[in-house]
Amino acid sequence: MTHDISFAYETYICATPERVWQALTDGDLTAKYSFGSRVRSSWRPGDEIAFVGPDGTTCMSEGTITEAIPGRRLVYRARLLYDPELAKDAPVRLTWEITPFSDISKVVMTHDEFTGETATYCAVTSAVPLMLSSLKSLLETGEPLVAISPGPCAGWEGGA
Repeated sequence: MTHDISFAYETYICATPERVWQALTDGDLTAKYSFGSRVRSSWRPGDEIAFVGPDGTTCMSEGTITEAIPGRRLVYRARLLYDPELAKDAPVRLTWEITPFSDISKVVMTHDEFTGETATYCAVTSAVPLMLSSLKSLLETGEPLVAISPGPCAGWEGGA
């Protein structure tokens, strides 16, 4: 198995690092830009992180917090569970880095520790740009881009 495959996405958001952090850690906000899933965690290293689907019971993703520095950095290892093919894959690491840049925030989300070009890798590379664009739109305008749900590797079900 190889762990040298990674995917990173960078954007600039007209919001403070504290507001970006809130959007990453508040389930009411994640539900707006993260395919309806609400994040749940204590945000302490070693504790669980889970994304629960719109029905309130389906676990879309679960993992463990590695590092949490409010307004600056969030790291966790997790696996996707919303599709049987994705659930077969090993967990990957997600790193959120938030950097103040003048009056805005530079946000970089990196996924790494893939065991190859797995179903999870394919899902991440197709979903992350849309999700972060929706996060950016939410923080800058008050509205996410579209109400969508995650689909298999090939694309999305639902949409605008």
